[in-house]
Amino acid sequence: MLHGSEFVALASALEERAALIEQLGAQLKQNADSARPANQLAMNTSAVALNAAVEAAHPGTLKLAHSSLHLPPGPTL
Repeated sequence: MLHGSEFVALASALEERAALIEQLGAQLKQNADSARPANQLAMNTSAVALNAAVEAAHPGTLKLAHSSLHLPPGPTL
């Protein structure tokens, strides 16, 4: 069983840990928010690279595919 000062010390340690967990949660949210634009940029870059590879291997393929499906042109370099 805890006595006076031991209880206070334990309560203080728990409060510190709770504060640290709260800070960690805030930092994780900030990191996730910062990662979203980088992820979108990576996806766009991948799409451009894929389009370039298809076009290099089969010239005119993407233009034909986009025109037959009535799609706007894909991302370009």
